[in-house]
This record gives sequence, C-alpha cells and structure tokens, in this order.
Amino acid sequence: MSDFPLSIHPSIRLREVLNTPVATQAVSVFDSFSVRSAELLGHEVGMLGGSIAAMALLGAPDIALITSTELADLTRRLTRAAPGFPILVDADHGYGNPMNVFRTIGELEHAGAAGATIEDTLLPAGFDRDALGADFHRRGRCQNNGGLGGQSQS
Repeated sequence: MSDFPLSIHPSIRLREVLNTPVATQAVSVFDSFSVRSAELLGHEVGMLGGSIAAMALLGAPDIALITSTELADLTRRLTRAAPGFPILVDADHGYGNPMNVFRTIGELEHAGAAGATIEDTLLPAGFDRDALGADFHRRGRCQNNGGLGGQSQS
C-alpha cells in the first residue's frame, strides 16, 4: 500500500504525488480486481484509459462508442473497490460540446476520480476552474496535426 493515509481525498493524493521530484508511472486499471491489485502492490496512481474502458465495457476497440455515463459508472466501481486510491480517467473528447465536457468532468469527480484528461483543444476558453472543484486535478492533451514538421512548440 502507498504511504498516504486513507483519509486524504484521492485528488489531493494525486496532487501530492505529482508535486514530488520523482517520476510516477500510473498503472492501468479497468476493474475491481486490477485497481485493488495496483493499490496492494504499492502503486501510487491508477489510470483508466479510454481504450481500456472501451474493452472492459464493450469488448471492442475505442472508437468513441462508450458514453460519459458508462465511463462514470465504471469509474465509480473502481473507486468503490479501492477508496482513497487516486485514479486518473481518460475522458476522451469530453463527450460533446463544452457543456458536455463540463458535465463529464463533474460526473467523474462525483464518481470519485482524482482527475481526468481531455483530448484536443475544444475546451471552452476561460472555463471556471473553481466551478469544477478546486482540488480536482485536470490535464488536457491535444493531438498535433501538422505545423512545423509535426512538432509542437509548446
């Protein structure tokens, strides 16, 4: 088990792990057994990837068929199996327009996720971070589709 007390909220635990000078590898989790195993083996963070969620829920590749509700339900099952263990969830594209992204993040936070990743740059500009919960950890990612030989300058 990790060195963090169970009473610390998973999002705070995730922030503490990410603020250490040591690189941390998130272990893939997808069901109650995998998340409990990850925690018992001493991993500090779990990651529910989109492709893993699609395979766990549908037995199919990730071709954007699962819904935000299905993802939140799966997340809830994982967080119930290992309370206090920080799980970062791949929320794909947020499941729609900016309001859907807002709802997806809220549902994942309510399900007990420590944080989420969102693809692309279609998030609403200047969204209110505190409205989503000050301790909920967020990360965005985008796919570089060209420009400067396919390399990002950020």
